[in-house]
Amino acid sequence: MSKGGFMRLAILACAIMTLVVTTPADAALLQFTISGTDTLSPIDPTFVEFASFQLDSNPLIDAVNVSPDQGFAIANVTGIFQYGPITLSSQSISFFTTALGGGLLIGDGTDNGTLLGFDGPQLYIGTEAQPEFLTGSFDLTDFVTGSPISLTISTVSAIPEPASWAMMLAGFAMVGGATRYRRRKAIVAYA
Repeated sequence: MSKGGFMRLAILACAIMTLVVTTPADAALLQFTISGTDTLSPIDPTFVEFASFQLDSNPLIDAVNVSPDQGFAIANVTGIFQYGPITLSSQSISFFTTALGGGLLIGDGTDNGTLLGFDGPQLYIGTEAQPEFLTGSFDLTDFVTGSPISLTISTVSAIPEPASWAMMLAGFAMVGGATRYRRRKAIVAYA
């Protein structure tokens, strides 16, 4: 194979690898934002309810946390979870079917461990063992006080990993090198 043919093949291989490595995975990262004011709280009528966390659009659910036709739970979700003066950084989150009032529960479900709980639409499709979250804006209701709360689920922009950036830069360098490459002509002198 000639040097020029090898260079073209190398450029094609780098271009294909760049596309393969930087292609996003099927599952997307989703941002969940819950906000509102608990206007009906018997303790303080202006308690702020807020939560911000991220989950995979198709989370892997541990079989222990699945209740068929009822819902599922995801343990140790990191984020910001606030109810009035209480702010926590990690909570369990349970999602429920329409038959159980839909919505979600933030906390472990015990009297002392439930931070926030909301009735509303079912927020996922698929089975409880293999859910896929819906995106959009949803109206929820605090299931203790009845205060209206809003939930937004949106896709987080994918950021390529450092290895992907390195592969893209290597591909660009090879393309740049190939464009600068000049085939030298052999000069033959006859006597």
